Amino acid sequence: MSEERFSGKLGKEYNLVKLAYPHHDEFQEKLVEELDQHHGRWKNTSFHPHKQIVLEIGTGTGITTEQILRLTYFVHVDSIDNEPVMIAQAEEKLEKTKSSGKIENFYEITCQDVRDYFYEASVKPNFKQYDAVASAWTLHNLEQRERRDIYKGILHVLKPGGLFVNADKFGYNNEGYHYRTMIRQTKMILENLCKVGRTDLAVELVTHNLEDNHSNRVLKDEDTVAELTEIGFVDVKMTYRHLMEGVMVAKKPQRG
Repeated sequence: MSEERFSGKLGKEYNLVKLAYPHHDEFQEKLVEELDQHHGRWKNTSFHPHKQIVLEIGTGTGITTEQILRLTYFVHVDSIDNEPVMIAQAEEKLEKTKSSGKIENFYEITCQDVRDYFYEASVKPNFKQYDAVASAWTLHNLEQRERRDIYKGILHVLKPGGLFVNADKFGYNNEGYHYRTMIRQTKMILENLCKVGRTDLAVELVTHNLEDNHSNRVLKDEDTVAELTEIGFVDVKMTYRHLMEGVMVAKKPQRG
């Protein structure tokens, strides 16, 4: 069953959420940097036998989609999200950017639950393969048992040597540090949103974050490295960390 965690005020005014996180833009840029470093040949115009195809899990308001498309002309993004209110914002944002000539029309957004998407991938022969899978602030919304299935699905749809990059909300395995960091982040959110008169949004966001910390949902850094490695990914590591946000990368092994 699809769970829509952004169907209310938090989804309708999600662009204001970045005000709560001073490191928001840096965090987003780190995800795109990982893609750019992995596919360095994107910028080499002498080598482009085909477009690089990226699957984005969680369209959101289209921020990550746009940044990936801005990387190069030689990329196509398939993006999926189960929240119509978010997709509507993303389509409006991308259409404006496209009209300005800053990106091309090399993207497709589908309203579908990620769990259903990867179920189809597991049963359909010759399912589409991707050079990279990217996700920002999305997978922590799933319960742990569901995330494991998603990780397996990502490994399945990646081409050999393909990159998985997850910019997400990661807790810490050190419980003391985990809760101290949560308190710091909560104070930051309340301060930044309250000073612009959005106490209501601050309360909703803090409540959302507390729900993320439930024992059957919380996403922990060291646990995730171990889980991805066990599933079959290689070179799993965290490349960026600030408070509860982190960027983790992993690769599908090359054949042979």
